[in-house]
Amino acid sequence: MGATGVKFGEVKISKSREFMDLQPLVELPTIAWLQPTGVAGVDDVGIAPDYRLVVSERAVEILQDLGLSNARLAPWFDGAT
Repeated sequence: MGATGVKFGEVKISKSREFMDLQPLVELPTIAWLQPTGVAGVDDVGIAPDYRLVVSERAVEILQDLGLSNARLAPWFDGAT
């Protein structure tokens, strides 16, 4: 991805019988497990002390280029200033 503080893992996705009955022609997109490993406010991706996911503007732009379109974003302040 080109950002610090993050790695990606595989995710096993399956379709329920109800999904198959209601949406038999829908193909699910490729999904990856975003695993934050960084420090909030230091790395591009990290977990804040209150357990919120913190993502830099640079990482948001990269994720949006990869298809992120339904995320709620809010500014984060670390309280250290």
